[in-house]
Amino acid sequence: MPRWLANLPRTIVALVVLPITLFCVSSGALLQSAFGRPRQRNVQWAYRIFSYCFVRIAGGRLLTNGVDKAAADLPYVVVSNHESNLDPFALMMTLPQLKIRFVIKRQIMLIPVFGHALRATGNVTVTRRGSGDVKRLRETLEARDPEVSLLFFAEGTRSRDGSFRPFKKGAFATAIAEGLPILPVALAGTYASLPPAAGALLKNTIAVEVGDPIPTRGMTAADRMPLLELCQKRVGELRAQARARVRAAGDHPGGQD
Repeated sequence: MPRWLANLPRTIVALVVLPITLFCVSSGALLQSAFGRPRQRNVQWAYRIFSYCFVRIAGGRLLTNGVDKAAADLPYVVVSNHESNLDPFALMMTLPQLKIRFVIKRQIMLIPVFGHALRATGNVTVTRRGSGDVKRLRETLEARDPEVSLLFFAEGTRSRDGSFRPFKKGAFATAIAEGLPILPVALAGTYASLPPAAGALLKNTIAVEVGDPIPTRGMTAADRMPLLELCQKRVGELRAQARARVRAAGDHPGGQD
């Protein structure tokens, strides 16, 4: 039996349950924001509920390592590789002690209810054309809850072939400007679980490796490229470890080594 056919019930459940869950948690977060309660700290329940549902419906084991390297009382610029739409939710499940927000494409922010909830709870809109993105990042960071971390998929967008691609500069310019430590993380197995254009959610082990934080306080713009290179090296190493753990669990991580 083809793998996609064996996983068809899982895909159907996802197509039914996830949109309903997303609408409900987005509506709840918007209502909570409308009544003037702190918008970022007190809406973590919405992110956690949807992340839990998505990862559990995906059905594979979630293997994590190094979670205790992220301190609950500190904000970070979280830098990760990006292989599928499962990635942000697997990271939310892995790092429940952090209040993570995302750098999100403008098209997603335009989705009714969902996009409005993302904007209201402290996520950053980018156009990927440089038109005001840096300014929006700075304004969001200035207005954020002091405990909120910002997640960057530093490759720019998810990989279409599962390869590991060069990092872009935005995460590192942001970390240096705000004096925030970088938390390097890497995922494996999400590409095999939700490949681009596959049309099915496939059960597969997912592994997440968390690295040691990289301090940036005292760095200047001249340190941006060395910081990028160091972080890309560390995320690449963590990715290799995550892929090895998926294989050790009897699954294939998908994509390319």
